[in-house]
Amino acid sequence: MGVEEVRRLLDRFQEKVVARLFSAQEAAWCERGKPSRAVCYAACLATKEAFTKALSGRLPLSAWPQLELIPSERGWRLTLDEPILRSVPEAQEFDFQVSWSEAQGVVVAIVIGWPR
Repeated sequence: MGVEEVRRLLDRFQEKVVARLFSAQEAAWCERGKPSRAVCYAACLATKEAFTKALSGRLPLSAWPQLELIPSERGWRLTLDEPILRSVPEAQEFDFQVSWSEAQGVVVAIVIGWPR
């Protein structure tokens, strides 16, 4: 996920993009600016994209605000709201951890599902 592309998207369509793709908690965390605002939003987007790809694209864009990237004691994790769990029932069998990194203006994310 390109950080500069995310920055331009936010500058142009801030309210619409944030409301459509991010949870309120993600937006609050990213607006703090640590890491930079654009890197934070890019990390969330890269994570949601990685999770969606792991599900063979079965998670519609409209469900992305219910897929939440949050910090935890062990790093980053994904929380899944009830609508996602209903549409992808096998996701209930896993706890998801996230690793993301930013270098040279690009953010990449890996999502790992650990059996419960």
